[in-house]
Amino acid sequence: YAAVVFFFQLSGFVNCVVYEARGSAYGAPSFRAKFWHKRVVRLAPTYFVALLMFAPLLVAAWGAFDVLPFGHEPTRVVAVVATALGIQAWDPTVPLWRLWNYPAWAVSDEAVFYFLFPFLMPILKPIVAVSRRGAYALLCLLWIAQLFVWLGYTSLLEMSGFGSGEAADVTYTFPLVRI
Repeated sequence: YAAVVFFFQLSGFVNCVVYEARGSAYGAPSFRAKFWHKRVVRLAPTYFVALLMFAPLLVAAWGAFDVLPFGHEPTRVVAVVATALGIQAWDPTVPLWRLWNYPAWAVSDEAVFYFLFPFLMPILKPIVAVSRRGAYALLCLLWIAQLFVWLGYTSLLEMSGFGSGEAADVTYTFPLVRI
């Protein structure tokens, strides 16, 4: 678990360093379009090759699923479409990523981070530029807020009927908890 968290943090750090060194104008529509295009070109080929590699297993097992929530065929169809679109981790209540290619939930989370990056940087950059202490304070506040969101969301799922392990699993992969 820790390696995935570290990867997300490292990816965000590298993006910040690279685009700051280039003096990027984050708010410009041309920057957003170029940034998002580069991310899609980098991630999509490997993502879709992995999905194609696992597609025969999915097809072979299609009628044999008896594990909740995939015992219900419409849920399987939604999971396949969500996975093909790279949004399988975006449902905050149904673990859609478990059906086809389990590790691909990380790409689904990355898509959210990459979408938000050009919008968040113009907000965060002035804080960091004004005061290094302010930046560290913001980082600490965000970390504490993430813990509260994580614990609160896991508790909410448990109260709504999820087992504690499943609630933790859904929370772990939900992108908005990871921001």
